[in-house]
Amino acid sequence: KDIQYLDIGTWDPIAYNNTYFFYRKGFRGVLVEPNGAMCEKIRAARPEDTTLEAGIGVTAVREADYYMMTESAWNTFSKEEAEHMTSVTGGGIKVEKVVKIPLLNINDVMAKHFGKAPAFVSIDAEGWHLAILQSIDYARFRPLTICVETLVSGSRATIPEIPAYLATQGYVVRGGSFVNTIFVDGKRI
Repeated sequence: KDIQYLDIGTWDPIAYNNTYFFYRKGFRGVLVEPNGAMCEKIRAARPEDTTLEAGIGVTAVREADYYMMTESAWNTFSKEEAEHMTSVTGGGIKVEKVVKIPLLNINDVMAKHFGKAPAFVSIDAEGWHLAILQSIDYARFRPLTICVETLVSGSRATIPEIPAYLATQGYVVRGGSFVNTIFVDGKRI
């Protein structure tokens, strides 16, 4: 009845967005997006959500290089992912510039903004998906549903480590799309 969501790597507030449906239904959440220009768009389109202009970190480091690509949907904190995208597109998409962006801990975000785990977590973090999932304290914060991009950029292959890791945390695959896989807490079904 009360669906709160955490959207990591929001990018666009409407197009290709995994939480916009909930917003339209009257639910609210927290949107985490490191791209300042997209944050302006997000705040204009979804003023009742909380927008955090930052990334989600996977270590104690509170700031990281953010690789801004010529196609902003592929921006990333991962140098390896930026290089991979440049390679698979034959240089069609490449690093435009690198800027320093603040990083937040996902557990701190959930504690501060929800006080518990939100019902729905969406992760689209270009190369950091698994590391973010591994940084969640599942004993304290156990989302009902996790929607995560499992597609290897520039291919039709999926990242097998993501479902394998979430299975160790008691999550089961319950759906998805070409790009995303939806996992549900096995204790709740």
